Amino acid sequence: MSSLPATDGGSPRVIFIEQLADLIGKTPATIRTFVSKAQYRHLIPTPFKMPHSRRLCWYEHDVFAWIEQSHRGQQ
Repeated sequence: MSSLPATDGGSPRVIFIEQLADLIGKTPATIRTFVSKAQYRHLIPTPFKMPHSRRLCWYEHDVFAWIEQSHRGQQ
């Protein structure tokens, strides 16, 4: 089993749409469009929602793995 990058408390770090936008160079509006339309979902990492929340979330380690995989695919 792989270890996940964690916060000081030991849990994986969760990031929100604003942080994802900064990391991948897309606007939050563009990311929301990609999430809502099936033909664009492959263009961003897969999000999730916390229980009782509408806010889109990502695990930071999943985002970095997606970026690395995308980078390797371009070489």
